[in-house]
Amino acid sequence: MQKLKATSKALLILGLGTTVLTSCSNDDDKSNVDPLELYNKVTQLEAAFDEQYGDTFKLPQNAKQCTTNITKNSDVFKYMDSKTGYDYTDNSQYAQTAKKLVGSLNNLMYEFKNIGFIKAIEKSGKHPAIMFDIDNTLELTSFNDDYDSKGTKPTPYITDFVKNQCFKDGVNCYFITARYCNTASATTTAKWLKSNLNLTDNQINKYVFLSGSIENSLCASSANDKVAYKDSFRQALSEQRNVYWLMSIGDQMTDWYGSHSGLKVKFPNQLFQSNIVPNNYDNPSNCMLMTVTAPTQSCYDRIKSGILEHGTINYCKNFKDNKYYSGN
Repeated sequence: MQKLKATSKALLILGLGTTVLTSCSNDDDKSNVDPLELYNKVTQLEAAFDEQYGDTFKLPQNAKQCTTNITKNSDVFKYMDSKTGYDYTDNSQYAQTAKKLVGSLNNLMYEFKNIGFIKAIEKSGKHPAIMFDIDNTLELTSFNDDYDSKGTKPTPYITDFVKNQCFKDGVNCYFITARYCNTASATTTAKWLKSNLNLTDNQINKYVFLSGSIENSLCASSANDKVAYKDSFRQALSEQRNVYWLMSIGDQMTDWYGSHSGLKVKFPNQLFQSNIVPNNYDNPSNCMLMTVTAPTQSCYDRIKSGILEHGTINYCKNFKDNKYYSGN
């Protein structure tokens, strides 16, 4: 599905202009940002808007005539140069695509700092931050997000991006995973982040959230509606901790969809795209067409007061079974 590669990265631009114009100052060269230069830096990315985001996926008419050739070209094992899908080679298309993407993001972060954008955000009283998904974004958990046994290997290049950019030069990072809120999930998540990203206990408790603490049906309008609850976590962090989102990075649309994401960055994943049909690895006949929606304001109002505290590692590790938060 080639068009998913053209992610909506330019959506950040709309938010950048207002913040930059209100936070610029002649007192400090590093907080005096030229909005035209900022716009140029962002739009130099290979990005495009896609009107199908948030709607059921539809093949264009010409592609309908060529489904056989399209499916032949959708071999994930060839894409990853792997026999199992739990590994990849450095020369695989998967690794090379990730390398190019991360290179672009590193360059953009350099420009954000170089032109004074980070300083401008700080001067406005906000804290610049990046959000990361975990499964199949930082950790290769493969077809069924198997992070308990098979899924242990870092995905290519993006973990180095975390180490290079996070908790440095004024930039914080948040890790919001759709894993469930229970003891096993919380323990496994913390262990992997410590071992592979060198996060401290304090960072894990403060910057890691399990969005699986919100049951999808809470605000879904239908069975095929996937609600991007991570956007509610980001909104709460913006309001309660003054976070300014530079970008949100994830392999699934639910990782970065919504109006509180900053730059929307789709990490490559040819294993599954749950915004088209459910992840049907364990049930291949499940071909329900899916939609992705952002949480409504009424949904957010219902859960905003406790969404953060009920999704931390320290909270979730106390529950053997899945613990869900449904608001007040």
